Amino acid sequence: AERQQLLMVVGNEFQRLEAEREVAEAPADHELLEPLREEMRRGFDEYIQALQWLLEALQTDDPALLEQALEHGEGAETRLRLLDAAYAETQEGMTAFREAKEAAVPPQE
Repeated sequence: AERQQLLMVVGNEFQRLEAEREVAEAPADHELLEPLREEMRRGFDEYIQALQWLLEALQTDDPALLEQALEHGEGAETRLRLLDAAYAETQEGMTAFREAKEAAVPPQE
């Protein structure tokens, strides 16, 4: 029963990540953000791979594969969190720069 519940949780997480990965496929708002977006896509791919290994490990009862999946998943999750924060900060900085630039330019008549 516990294994079934765990499989269901991992399956739901897998679906959530697939949906977020699709969102990451959209082009970035600005070309400066594109390298971060590309890294985020790679991060999602790594996390999805870890979930696939986790599902396989749970289905086959393979402790070595389970350990590998957990380590890989933790690393990918941390990387995604850091990339998400960097993306948000870069976007905020670009918005602040744009607003400051617009405020400094006198309106054209």
